[in-house]
Amino acid sequence: MIRSKLYKLLLCGILILTMFVMLLTCTSNNPTEIIGNRRPDTHLFLYPGIAGLDTTLSTQILHWWGDDPDGQVMGYYYSWDFYQEASADSFQWTTEEYDTFLVPIRQKYDEFEFFVKAVDNSALWDYPELKKSNTDNEYFQDSGEIPGQYDAGDIPYYFGGISGIQTAMGAPLEDLEEFDIYKLPPTDTTGAVDATPADLNFPVRNSKPSVRFVYESNPPDSIYAETFTTRTFFWTANDSDGIETITNYYYYLADPGETPPSDVKEWPNRLPGLQKNVTLRNLSEGFHVFYLAVEDIAGDLSPVIRYPAEKGRWYVKEPYGDLLLVDDYEPYQDIGTWTTDFYNGVLDTMTGVNGFYSNWKVESLVPYSVTDIFETMNFFDKVIWYGDSNPHFQTTASSIYRYIASGKKIMINSVSPTRVVDGTDSLYLFLKSDSLAILDGVLATDIGRASKNSVLESQLPETYPDLTLANFISYIDALIPSALSDSLYLLDKPPRGSTIQPCLGIRYPKGGPDQFIYLNFPLHYAYDVENPERAENAAVIELLRQFLAD
Repeated sequence: MIRSKLYKLLLCGILILTMFVMLLTCTSNNPTEIIGNRRPDTHLFLYPGIAGLDTTLSTQILHWWGDDPDGQVMGYYYSWDFYQEASADSFQWTTEEYDTFLVPIRQKYDEFEFFVKAVDNSALWDYPELKKSNTDNEYFQDSGEIPGQYDAGDIPYYFGGISGIQTAMGAPLEDLEEFDIYKLPPTDTTGAVDATPADLNFPVRNSKPSVRFVYESNPPDSIYAETFTTRTFFWTANDSDGIETITNYYYYLADPGETPPSDVKEWPNRLPGLQKNVTLRNLSEGFHVFYLAVEDIAGDLSPVIRYPAEKGRWYVKEPYGDLLLVDDYEPYQDIGTWTTDFYNGVLDTMTGVNGFYSNWKVESLVPYSVTDIFETMNFFDKVIWYGDSNPHFQTTASSIYRYIASGKKIMINSVSPTRVVDGTDSLYLFLKSDSLAILDGVLATDIGRASKNSVLESQLPETYPDLTLANFISYIDALIPSALSDSLYLLDKPPRGSTIQPCLGIRYPKGGPDQFIYLNFPLHYAYDVENPERAENAAVIELLRQFLAD
């Protein structure tokens, strides 16, 4: 009897306990109201790189993703430990699942830590009156005076891909599409963020910098090259840790047979990391070698580079005399050094010059630096520049303009361009520029040829003599002098098949005194090098004498 009562009491207790549990779990039809939102979980993956057995590179490609057991992941907050040094609330919002980062290594070895945490759809995005602009996909709170248009009262939330507001005043603002709002960080993340962010630690070793000369800023470094006493070197540096880690450049100018100190930091010349060139002036005559190295913020040095290479030679020569003779003929067009022989032969014996001048062989080795071009010319009071059909006026124009503006004198003579279209050749553009303006245009191009013994009639006979050609001119362009210049030479008669008596020479400024003479034919075509006793040769010498007269 007693056992039966105990059994009944036990059965009642079990029944009451079961009903109590059911009451707790069944008071709502939505079980999540009792259990609550389950936070997402975050995962992190490192794209492999190589720096050493136990270190990695300063550039990191990271991938991450999240899992949410009762919803979906809408975005992520990420941070680096060096962000936290700048701000306690350093996490940044993104909807991407990968990115490339450059960690700011400032010593030979350092460690960095990355954190990322997923955010699920239980977070809130409460942005009132949110609109977007189609300009750079910018987002605004449309709280200004004119609804649906961007005005001064609208508050920017998202700047798109370009820093700063790109949307113009009055531009239309539109409603966001379904998922656009998630580009903005949530306004409330209570219970929606992974409480245990994924993280990785990165041991990083500094990468050494490198430096090289700017492409084609030097002559080929395996040949013999000459310059005058001003020389500019240009370079570009690289560092996989970021170009901002470049701190110093060291350079050393060595004399023949000299070797710079093995410790680059003992070199006497140091430049700041933002400088990308150096101009050396007052160089001594002789052979030299220029050495260059770069240093980064960790104190690591690049390999040393040099100009010229070991097989090349760079010779500096001091200016000689007050006349510069510029040879702008490509080597293949200067067969037998005809032009060189002509000018050197005349100037070596001309009274008042007597060989007291300097030669500058341009070819394709025009200095990269405008400073070098002008300063080379400016060593001299007078310049005679002769060239073929492709002289380097396009790259030297600003220096020539500046030289003329300084009050000095230059004579240029060249073969007529053979590929002129409506007078737009760079040679004629140079002569027509606002800085010079000695040419109004070209009356006609390639109108024929001038035969041997043709006469070029001087239009300024009181100063300059007629010239008689010792060789024929293959291509003739008829020039039109500007109102600021004089016609200097006309062909004595039109070429065969033409009715035009072409102008082949111009003097600037109009009325003199001479500052610039342009001859549209090679001057040495009027001088018979093989027959120096030819009477007409004297006219060429007289032309040069008059131009060079003070």
